[in-house]
Amino acid sequence: FHVFRDIGDSDIIALLIIVDVSLHFEEVDDSPEGEFFELISLGIAEMYSKKLAREAKAGVMANAREGKAHSGMPPIGYAKKDKRYVLVEEEAKAVKIMFEMAADGYGYTSIANYLNSNGYRRANGKLYSNHLHDILRNREYTGEYIFNKGAYRARNEPYNSHKERPSSEIIRIPHGMPQIVSYDLFNKVQSMLDARKIQSDGLRSPKRTALLSGLC
Repeated sequence: FHVFRDIGDSDIIALLIIVDVSLHFEEVDDSPEGEFFELISLGIAEMYSKKLAREAKAGVMANAREGKAHSGMPPIGYAKKDKRYVLVEEEAKAVKIMFEMAADGYGYTSIANYLNSNGYRRANGKLYSNHLHDILRNREYTGEYIFNKGAYRARNEPYNSHKERPSSEIIRIPHGMPQIVSYDLFNKVQSMLDARKIQSDGLRSPKRTALLSGLC
């Protein structure tokens, strides 16, 4: 494999064609030559696949730097149009109410009940639930476009939405998408959520091993 260390893309493609032709027109047997061709073919195919993945990711990152909508569901209050984020007026009003009520000290359940009882619905017609933490923590509602924030996750590793990549890898564009809440309102809610978290952590009992731990 040291022979192929410095070959270029065109040479790789030519070699791949040669190996592919050899595999199709010569039956691969258990001989050393057959095993060699099969090994080279698998290695080049994997390398080419990784190269395509790298180029695809580069294209996605280039779109993100231009503030274009990325794949996946947009945040509540937004929709995608012509590769850009646009407001969904009814949802955007609901999001603003969430922040205003949270800033006034209302809890998640009270906020959800208020929205549902006053006729607010998701764009898909569903009621609002009391799972509002991620919405109230989402800085994109200030109009800041954010991409590549979630930390890399290995295949067998559980997903953790609170883990982030290094700041140097995150793309942030101020005023990159329509603004729903002001910076002052957003920051006030963050301060209240932080204080609430500190208080709840202080009230939580320390972990301890019970008498029958691991036995029942």
